[in-house]
Amino acid sequence: MSFEQRSIPTEDRISSFPDHIICHILSFLPTKLSAATSILSKRWNPLWLSVLNFHFDDQTFQDFISFRHFVLSAFLSRQMTLPLQSFHLKCSKESSFQLHDINRFVYAAAQRQIQNLNLEMSCTNLQMSSRIILKLPRSIFSCRTLIVLHLKGLKVNDLSHVAVAVDFPFLKTLHMSYILFESIEYFVQLLSGCLILEELQAEYIRVSNIEWLVSQEMFVVREKFRSLPKLIKADITKSPFLLTFLLTLFCKEEAQVLRAEVETRYLNYLKFPNLTYMELILHNHQREKWKMLLETLKSCPKLQNIIIHEGFRSEEEVVDNWMDPAITPECLSTQLRTCLLKGFKCTECELQFAKYIMQNSKVLNTMSIKIASSVDINVKYQLSRKSASWTRASSTCKL
Repeated sequence: MSFEQRSIPTEDRISSFPDHIICHILSFLPTKLSAATSILSKRWNPLWLSVLNFHFDDQTFQDFISFRHFVLSAFLSRQMTLPLQSFHLKCSKESSFQLHDINRFVYAAAQRQIQNLNLEMSCTNLQMSSRIILKLPRSIFSCRTLIVLHLKGLKVNDLSHVAVAVDFPFLKTLHMSYILFESIEYFVQLLSGCLILEELQAEYIRVSNIEWLVSQEMFVVREKFRSLPKLIKADITKSPFLLTFLLTLFCKEEAQVLRAEVETRYLNYLKFPNLTYMELILHNHQREKWKMLLETLKSCPKLQNIIIHEGFRSEEEVVDNWMDPAITPECLSTQLRTCLLKGFKCTECELQFAKYIMQNSKVLNTMSIKIASSVDINVKYQLSRKSASWTRASSTCKL
């Protein structure tokens, strides 16, 4: 039996694409790989320099000297008049890179009307703020065209060099992780310069003088806060609780999505009239925690989805007594669609809270309870049987 051999097409279809299509394809590659296409032909030689994204990672270079040379060569070879939409700089070899070099790279991007900046710096143990060694580059404050800013592994210990005030007039998204602020005032100064910020994500934020915040001077700092009237989404985790408390002051009016770790004593400060999604990780439980949580729900009349994590508890279990509130939160009567309770220990107050939600949420679709792994299996089985008979205000509610 003979088989007809299929011919393999040899036509270079990619090269037949227009330049702007090829540049778009190259934009998905790290810049080092994008530059490697310049050897394909004379036509391909200059195309990588027209890509609107620069993505540099020093891990792909033998040493930082060759990495620095490549980054600077890329900027020098590119036309100054050609805008640069995105610049991602990842430096992992902390023993080699210098602030002076990072400043030069960021300044070169700022001259090209950069819109998206991602600075990802290394530190040996990211959970130890003492290992964050690189200062926030001064040249970042010349990037006034930024719309998106990602910062990781940096130290903010002096903003006195900023001539008038921090000013990012177009910044809508700010993500910060493993950032060490030498003073809460620098944190306030940075956020206060982002007046149209819509999305804030903060993870592992540290403040050196956090003990100072406990004093009355904390309230003086609060007076310096400028509100963030456009903030829609705030995601604040793995950060000191006092810092979380301060952050809640920034998103009073327009916030629609909130995810935060918070001590229960600060629940009374969570008042968001337009919030539709709230995820809370509760720590250091206080007496009347569930009562305070219901008060929070009263301050969120448009809430549709809520997730509550039972976080860290002190060794002494807080004794609490449940009492149905006199007024049912508006969100339960008209808005709440889903409720998820995680880390459930099956205490009496937890059960009363879950029953209250089901009995008063008229449009609830789903009530989910995830019991902590430490709870005895027999207790879990008994709850499963009892909860099946709980009264539900919504005929469509599934438990």
